[in-house]
Amino acid sequence: MIRRVLQIVLPLVALALAGLCASWLLHHRKTVVALPAERFRPRIVLMPAKTSDYHPVIRSQGTVTPRTEMGLTPEVSGRVQWASEALVVGGHFAEGDPLVRLDDTDYTLAMAGSRAAMTNAVAQMTQASARFELESAEAEAARAEWKLLGKSGEPPALSLRQPQLKEARAAFNAARAGYDSGLAALTQASNNVARCELKAPFTGRVAAKTVVAGHFAAAGMVLARLQPVDIAEVRLPLALGDFQHLELPNAFAGGTNVVDGPRVILRATHAGATGQWQGRIIRTEGEVNPGTRMMSVVVALPDPYGRELGATNAVLSFGGFVRAEILARPLRNVVVLPATALRESKTGDEVYLLSGTNQLRARPVTVAWRARHEVAIGEGLQAGDQVCLSELETFEDGMEVIIVPPSKMEPAP
Repeated sequence: MIRRVLQIVLPLVALALAGLCASWLLHHRKTVVALPAERFRPRIVLMPAKTSDYHPVIRSQGTVTPRTEMGLTPEVSGRVQWASEALVVGGHFAEGDPLVRLDDTDYTLAMAGSRAAMTNAVAQMTQASARFELESAEAEAARAEWKLLGKSGEPPALSLRQPQLKEARAAFNAARAGYDSGLAALTQASNNVARCELKAPFTGRVAAKTVVAGHFAAAGMVLARLQPVDIAEVRLPLALGDFQHLELPNAFAGGTNVVDGPRVILRATHAGATGQWQGRIIRTEGEVNPGTRMMSVVVALPDPYGRELGATNAVLSFGGFVRAEILARPLRNVVVLPATALRESKTGDEVYLLSGTNQLRARPVTVAWRARHEVAIGEGLQAGDQVCLSELETFEDGMEVIIVPPSKMEPAP
């Protein structure tokens, strides 16, 4: 029976205690006082705008190539008698150096035969000339005798020995033709003998070689590929917008109309060491690449292999990769800012300026030059304007900010 009473009373006691606790908590709760909300003001760094002249640098990259390449080809046929030690892939030579000699025996014999033919022709000319003079003298004697006899009119043609004179004149002309033919043959044979020695047309290097001593070389056969080393060329692709900053008249027409073009600094790394060279733009290719929408300029680089007397630059080999910096036209009276200071909006480029009492305002600007880490503002800013450099997650025109010096600016998390 007691057990039955406890089963009924204990739950009622528990409910009563819970009610008392809830009532006590309700009567003794703390009152929360609402504090006035403080408007968020971001901390920013400012930079005063200063006008100055700015020298833009256009960056690109390319490969070093020879200005041209030609084949070493003989004009006559013959067996290769000798090849220069410089005639190896990578070998260097100077203008006028002999590179290959062909067997000239046949051409020397032809030259001797031509000389003999000329000697014979001279003898025939002498004989024909003497006969013509003899016949002419006899014709004059016949004419004088005709007059002494008191005969009137012209003597007969046979008396004046006209047939003999014509024959002597024809013999002389034939001998003269033989002499001219022999002279032409001698000149041809002499040229062929000279052509048996192939000389370097310019100072350069050997790019490829297909000839060795003992091989037969036919006329027109390519024995080697030669490249001049006085000037190298580098093709640099540029964005179409970059050409407005270069002194290149009629750039999109192409051609070799560039005189004293923009200066270019080239850099390359070989074996861990970085070398520097200077060149100039000599022409544009005048054709837009349909895939990249870019157009290339051609830079001339003198003496890439350092062969000139007193050259101190490192060698810049053909086929090497180079990084290029093109010195563009200077920009006058622009404001140079870090790239982070430029903001993009729906209406275009703008910057945030300090206006009034620690308030930021957006101002549209015209960008004269964009680089990776900086921009040059051509219009929209005046000297002394305070430009916001800090990155803002949100912006509201007229928002209040807290100005801090750059050293006090906390880095972004």
